[in-house]
This record gives sequence, C-alpha cells and structure tokens, in this order.
Amino acid sequence: MLVITNRSCSQEEWSTTNLCEFSKIECSKKDPYLLPFIDEILNIVVGHEIYSFLDDFFKYFQISIAPKGQYKIIFVTNWGAFDQVLMSFGIKNGPPTYQRIVNKTFHEYIDSFMKIFLEDFIVFNSMEIHLDKLQLYFLKCHEFGISLNTKKCAFIVFVGFILRLIVFKEGKLLDSKNIL
Repeated sequence: MLVITNRSCSQEEWSTTNLCEFSKIECSKKDPYLLPFIDEILNIVVGHEIYSFLDDFFKYFQISIAPKGQYKIIFVTNWGAFDQVLMSFGIKNGPPTYQRIVNKTFHEYIDSFMKIFLEDFIVFNSMEIHLDKLQLYFLKCHEFGISLNTKKCAFIVFVGFILRLIVFKEGKLLDSKNIL
C-alpha cells in the first residue's frame, strides 16, 4: 500500500508556481553502496547441509522517504499533486538503500549463518542448529516489522534456488529454465 499526502495547492497552482523552479531542484546523487557480489554469496552459501530460502514481502516499499526529499517525488493527478512518502518501484537508490538497511538489521548474522541479496534471504547451516538460527531470524524480522512472502519461501530444504542457480551441499548448478 502506498501512502501519499496531498500538496497544499491545486494542480493548476502547482504547475504554474513550480515548473519555473524545476531546474533548481537538487537531484539525488547515486548511492555508492554496492550490492553484494553474486560469486561471494554463492561461495559462502554452497556446501551447507540444510537451507531456508526466504523472501521479504514488501521489499523497499516499506522504507520512508525523508521529509526533506519528498518534494522531489511528486506526481500529479486529476485530484491534485501528491508527494510520495514511501519508496516505490523504480526510485533511484531504492535497491542500495534497501540493501544497506537489511545489512544493518541482520549484520550479526551475515556470513555466519545467513546471506542477503536484496529481498532474498538465505539461512544455511547444519541440521542440528538450523531451527535455532531460523528462530533468531524470525525474531529479528518481528522486531523490525519485516514480513515474508510465504509463497516464495522454502523452509528447511536440502536444495534450493538463488539468483537463478540451484544450490546444494555438493555445489551449484545453473537452473535449466535459465538456458536460452
């Protein structure tokens, strides 16, 4: 659900008063935060006994845009001009911002029993401790309000899909559906 707030002026007022100031709007700079390297993720994930592949339901649509930047993301409809207060699909710096937030949220788990690539979370380890590690993950999700898309999740499996590859204890394979 996208939450929006109505601008204080009508569409005509906004169009005539703000179009001349459009060139003065400071554009967002590219976020230099790097997404994880796929090879690095695979090298850490492959070779474990058991996996859980989890998918964040809301992705970066749950991240608030700072109030001072909301005026940069305005859309006009027949009912007026509106600011976006949450990031939406296609917003510049959405993926790096989201990756930074989930990395900070789960920093103590990353590389020890978990890897994250955007909305894809992978919990991996041995059969004996997997449920304990999943419980830690779920508690953190509950603490920060992260919802899972259960239709895209696979819990406690020996083989799974990540980044168009099949991963398992003995290695990784290219998913045949991704071969042209």
